Amino acid sequence: MSLTSALEAARDRALKDADAVADDVLLSKDLKALAEDIFRRHGAEPVRLHRVTLDTPHPTKMAVAGDPGHETPGGSPHVVRGSAVELLVAVDGAQTMDYAIGDDEDLLHSGVTVDIEKSRIVVRYAAEHPLANAANRHFEESLRYIESQVEIVNKEVAAFNEALEPAILAELEQCKQVAEERKTFAAGLKLPDSYERWWGRP
Repeated sequence: MSLTSALEAARDRALKDADAVADDVLLSKDLKALAEDIFRRHGAEPVRLHRVTLDTPHPTKMAVAGDPGHETPGGSPHVVRGSAVELLVAVDGAQTMDYAIGDDEDLLHSGVTVDIEKSRIVVRYAAEHPLANAANRHFEESLRYIESQVEIVNKEVAAFNEALEPAILAELEQCKQVAEERKTFAAGLKLPDSYERWWGRP
């Protein structure tokens, strides 16, 4: 799911929550406070980058193209031993960044993923014959690109959050009007006159 799609889905959920507020709550509570509460549940979290660390290099298996005519049976890539290392970036708003990366082919092809559970961005470098200067260059370029994408993502998140609370409040106001109509309608209802003559007798 892309970030734009995720934000649209969050807006839909927020408005559904507003629409589901019970009449007695709408008529007795402050609508602004209700809107703020719904916003807290559905507002998008901006991305903030924190500490950067390097993991210890470890062995890995890699698929390489292989020479023509020397591929493994079935034309599959040739698997070789290699080494991998990850640059780990602690992050707030990991879920937001994961949606953004899901929409960004450059980040995916650069081996950038998000570990939502551990709230970190992972930049992977792997090579059959690794070179420290190549890994350092890869990490530097990836980090600069991630920083530029975070700025773009946070602008989209800020615009979304700015528009969300007023939209929730407008939905609550409409729902309150309907609740007031229902209350007036209920107050005017009465049992038919024949009720006491027939069904209401002891």
